[in-house]
Amino acid sequence: IHFDFDSRKIRPDQQKALAENIKKAKDLAEKNKDIVVEGHACHSAGSRVYNLAISGDRARIVANELEKHGVKSKATGRGTDMPAVKGGDRQEQAPNRRAEIHAISK
Repeated sequence: IHFDFDSRKIRPDQQKALAENIKKAKDLAEKNKDIVVEGHACHSAGSRVYNLAISGDRARIVANELEKHGVKSKATGRGTDMPAVKGGDRQEQAPNRRAEIHAISK
């Protein structure tokens, strides 16, 4: 689920992806998997503390959406530690502003 720069709101164009991911997460949770939401940030601006905070907020926002649909999950912020794209300007780093949903075996 991708976010705009300096934003904690799920973009309207991400609603379909969110719905698909909720369905997949629900199926995996029913198969006894733990669901973890990891939030990420780009490194084009902001301090390490800020990027950890916004990435955690992004993870919690997605986790809250999962919970609304009966899927319990753990949310964690990764800051800029796991970029999808290294280097570049703010626009090129857009893929880094995201929340990922993972299933983990118990």
